[in-house]
Formats: sequence, structure tokens, C-alpha cells
Amino acid sequence: MPSTRSGSPVTVRPSSTVRSYRGVAASRPGSERHPSGPRTLTPSLATSRGFTRCPRWRTPSSSSQSKTNTRSGSPTWWAARPTPRAAYMVANMSSTSAASSGPNAVTSAPGARSTGSPSRVRGRTRPRTPGRERCRMAVSVRFPLHPAGSAEDRSARAVPVRDSGVRMDLDRLTSITLPTGFRAARTREDRELMAGNSDPLSPRAKLAVTAGKAVAAASRAAGRGSGSVIGGKVALRLDPDLLARLAQNLDVVLVSATNGKTTTTRLIAEALRAAGPVVSNALGANMPAGITSALAGGSESKYGVIEVDEKYLAGVARDTDPKCIALLNLSRDQLDRAAETRMLAENWREGLAGSKAVIVANADDPLVVWAASSSPNVIWVAAGQMWKDDAWSCPSCGGVMQRPGDDWFCGECGFRRPVPSWALSGDHVLDPHGSAWPIHLQLPGRANKANAASSAAVAAVFGVPPQVALERMYQVQAVAGRYDVVQFQGRDLRLLLAKNPAGWLETFSLIDPPPTPVILSVNARGADGTDTSWLWDVDYTRLTGHPIFVLGDRKLDLAVRLEVANQSFQVCDSLDQAVQAAPPGRIEVIANYTAFQDLRRRVGN
Repeated sequence: MPSTRSGSPVTVRPSSTVRSYRGVAASRPGSERHPSGPRTLTPSLATSRGFTRCPRWRTPSSSSQSKTNTRSGSPTWWAARPTPRAAYMVANMSSTSAASSGPNAVTSAPGARSTGSPSRVRGRTRPRTPGRERCRMAVSVRFPLHPAGSAEDRSARAVPVRDSGVRMDLDRLTSITLPTGFRAARTREDRELMAGNSDPLSPRAKLAVTAGKAVAAASRAAGRGSGSVIGGKVALRLDPDLLARLAQNLDVVLVSATNGKTTTTRLIAEALRAAGPVVSNALGANMPAGITSALAGGSESKYGVIEVDEKYLAGVARDTDPKCIALLNLSRDQLDRAAETRMLAENWREGLAGSKAVIVANADDPLVVWAASSSPNVIWVAAGQMWKDDAWSCPSCGGVMQRPGDDWFCGECGFRRPVPSWALSGDHVLDPHGSAWPIHLQLPGRANKANAASSAAVAAVFGVPPQVALERMYQVQAVAGRYDVVQFQGRDLRLLLAKNPAGWLETFSLIDPPPTPVILSVNARGADGTDTSWLWDVDYTRLTGHPIFVLGDRKLDLAVRLEVANQSFQVCDSLDQAVQAAPPGRIEVIANYTAFQDLRRRVGN
């Protein structure tokens, strides 16, 4: 018979010896010694240490040893089916190799206590306690009487214990070829481990996910919306760490900005699908509750592309440990909720300081540059900046910014525009190697070309070539209803979303020339911000020559602003009235967030 101390193969006993498993719990890693005798750890804990339960295979030496479970000599393990966490266990086990101090000494993995107490006889008549029954049921793999393969193959699969210590060869353990006859994993946890999810959700996290989905479904059934926000709130109340648990196995991309983050998130997600499945908060629910709901439905995904509200970027980055963060722009928006842009930039700067993530940032926005400069790994993209009224003073020292052409710098402290690696040049994206890649989008406007340039830079971080990324972006026709053309009362309506002065300025550049009719709708609900003073920062002279129709909760506030701008307009009580009063032709509909959602519901979009 080969020697187990020399590392040579051992003789495998038939699968009937599984019964001896209950009597040798204390002679192997993963066991603890109690005053009443050896006790095997629970199946979930044993699985988390890296091995599926299997019997201790012994070399027959005498009939007396075969009748009793005497722990004599060094125990021998057969690496039957390593789970994905076996590498972690073996690494710990390899770091602790102790010589045997006697025939009864046993060396175990870190955290398990060894004992030299006398052997105990284990008979089949010993009653099965619930704990022992669970251990017996945890044996999810058994050896056939004669494992498949030649003697050399079986020798290669055997991993004996050497020098009375628990030291295994990691390469042989992880590259082992399983013989035929093994049973498939019996538990859902085993299936998740084998599928690549190396750390299944805890029972508490699973309960939180289930409850959140149930609440979201109830919200949808009641017609109260998608339910993503309320479902996420319930889930986070049950498990405050759920967002971090859901993101731990994803390569996460965070996208944050005042404008364009929803569209950019969609473009990045589409580009990364060339490399693997993607989960994303495509509906635009960009606060922690909505993000949690989105990730709860992406258990099979490789990438997580997440839109994040500017105010919550630092906290979400801490929870999700992103690989890449895209920062597009910062401008005034919802000042009653999000505070001043300078405060947001300062929060970004503090939250990104020392971040290991790759930051893809707009080099043309001084506030974004100042916020991203605290990170050691930044890729600059020249994406342009149409709205400049929030960046005339230096964010570093408060001095006046100088803006010659497309450049900018502070004449007092030396803070200036960085040299970009990527750039938007007309209808092309210039990569770091100087190659120009054409942009073909179904989404209108220069702003979306800038979004595509930043998206291509993010995709390149994950190994997706610019050509492949840009080709996939062409498939995006609309984003959460934005840019959709719908039929309503026999008329074509194009739906456009604009939430702040910078957004309205960009949107005005997209609409068809006069005399195309324009419908403007403004609300001031919680999701919009209750302060409508931003209406006075918008240049409405760009609408000269367009028939204008005003509606929404704050239509009178908007009417006063248009009156001051010397624009002709008509106040309407509903979308139906505005459409009926509009002259022939396609109608451009511009609305802020909640007004936009109201219009979508009305037109059935």
C-alpha cells in the first residue's frame, strides 16, 4: 500500500464509508472540539470555508481500525470537488504547517482547534442529532467504487496530506479533473458558487431583496409608478448594507453630472454589452434606493453601469467600489435640495480623494476638473461646455477665470485646463493614439456626441475598442422617453427633457426652426425642486418666432418670465388644449422632470 506520508496516492474506499464521516469531524479542518465530543460546523459555514462536505478517506490497515473510527496517524483528504473559495482556504491552510507531536495530534486550518484527546468509538447505533443529520445531508458528492480514468489519472487527482500537516498543492487542487459519476450540486448556494457568484447573499440580504421586489410589484399594480424607489427603500431598511452586497461581484461604472447622465449611462451600458451582460438603472432612479432596486435584478451580470445623483456620488462610490467613474459637468440645478455647484464640487473632490477608480472627466468644465484632480488616476476628455455661467470664478482660489477660445485658466493661482487624452472633434472622437473614430448616433445634438465621446473613453477602460463601442451606441434610439416621437390626437410630438438652465439651453439647440410650435411645461414638485427662480436664468430669446404654449403646475411663473422676455405665448390648462391650439407640423414638447412624466403618461409613452 502506498504511504500517505510520502505524498503518493492512497487507496480510495467505496462510497459506503460515508457513514464514517460523522465520526471524524474533529480530525479535519472546519471542526471544533466541545466537552461532549467532536461537533461538525454547520453546512453553510463549512461551505464558506471552501470545500463541499465529503468523507475522510482512510487507508485500510487492520480489521480493528475498520470497525472503529480511531484517529491514528495522519488523516488523508481527497480533494473531491473544490468550490470557488477553495483557493482562499488552501492559502490559509498552507501558511500553517506544523509537525505532528504524537499519534493523536491533528493540525487543522486557522480558526479550528486541534485536540489530542483519545479516540472515540463511533457506532451506527449512535442517535442522529439534528446537527449530525444536517452534516450528513451536506455530503453533496460521492465517489464511485472505481473512479474513472487510469491509475495515473487517479494519482494526479489525489491530494494527500504531507508531513502530518495540512499542506496542499494549490495548482493541483484548483486544476483537478473530476471523475465521472459525481452528482450535481444539490443546493442553491452550491449552484451560485459554481456559477461564479463567489459570495452568495446572506439570508438577511435575500429577505431584503424579496421584500423590495414585492413592494415594487405592489406599487406597479396600484399604478403608483415603477416601484423602483419604494422597493429600494424597503430593501435598504431591512439590510442597510444591501447595496454593497449587490455590487461586490460587479465591475461597476458610476456616471454623475447635472445634465446628460441618463443618456451617457445608457450609451456606456450598450457599449459594455460587447464584453458581457450589464445591469443598469435605465429608468433613471439615481439615488441609493433606486440603484439598489436596479442591482437586485442583475444577479447574472458582469458589469454594473449606474447613474448617480450628484449629491449621492461620494456615498455610492464608497458602497460600490467602482472601477470607473465618469464625471460630465456641473451646473446649477435644484438649489433648494442640492445646494450650490461649488459645494457639490467640493463634496466630489473629498469623496474621490485617493480613489482607486479610474476617473473619466470632462476637461472643459473647471468645476469637474477641480473635483477630479484629487484622484490619482484621471483620464481627461475634451467634451466641450456650452453653459459657462457657473464657472467664471476659479474653484481653487476664487479668482477670475480667463477663457481664450476653448482654453481656460486662472490668472492668479495657475489652475488651468488639463491636456485631454480623448476629444470630441466635430463628428469624430479622437482617441489617445490620435485616431479619429466617426460618431453615428440616432440621438440628436452636439451634447449627445459629447456623451458618446465620454462613453467611448469609459468603454476603453474595460477593453472595448472605440470602433466597437461607437457602433453599439448607434442602437440607442431613445432614453427613458427622451427624444421619442409619439402620436397624439393625430399629431407628431417629440418629447424633450430639460431640468435646469444648462439643459434648456442645450434643448433649444435641438428643436426644429420656426415656425415649429413649442410646448413648455414646468412643475415644482419634490423631484423637480420647489425653487423656480432658475427660470430667470434661461435665455428665452432663442424661441423667437416659435408659437409657444405654456402648461404645468407652475405655468404662471413661466408665463411671467416669457412676458419679460417679450415672447408671444398662450397659457393652456392641459396638453390636449395645447395640441389643439398648435399650428400644423410636428410639435416640440419641452418639460422638466415630473412634468415630463405627466406628459408621457398622457400620451401613452
